[in-house]
Amino acid sequence: MAVAEVKGYMDHGISPMAKHYGPHGNPLGGLNLASVDVWHS
Repeated sequence: MAVAEVKGYMDHGISPMAKHYGPHGNPLGGLNLASVDVWHS
């Protein structure tokens, strides 16, 4: 069932992540409350 879910995400251009805080990174404002840009190439 998990494989079908991952494939469904990928079919719609979404990068699935197994980790809850996968897109965590350096926010634009330097604070944990600021926006984070998530992209892939």
